[in-house]
Amino acid sequence: MSPRAQERMRQLGYWITDVEDCLCALTVGDCDGDGAPDHPDLSPDGWVYWFVTGFLGDDPPMYVKVILNPKSVYVLSFKLDGSPA
Repeated sequence: MSPRAQERMRQLGYWITDVEDCLCALTVGDCDGDGAPDHPDLSPDGWVYWFVTGFLGDDPPMYVKVILNPKSVYVLSFKLDGSPA
């Protein structure tokens, strides 16, 4: 998890287990887009996906951005939808 995503998680009062639960519950319908990583050298086999989900009951919903790698998931962003990066 990126340091910025960790800080947002703490500010929102969530634990890593909340983030794990949210990631496990994401569906294709929650996906708001995808694309190549901004820095492919850091994740040459990864692909970026961003999601907007109401899994945690937030209004506005949560915005989650991840890099999916063949053997891992890296959380780039975990914040309220519409809030600054």
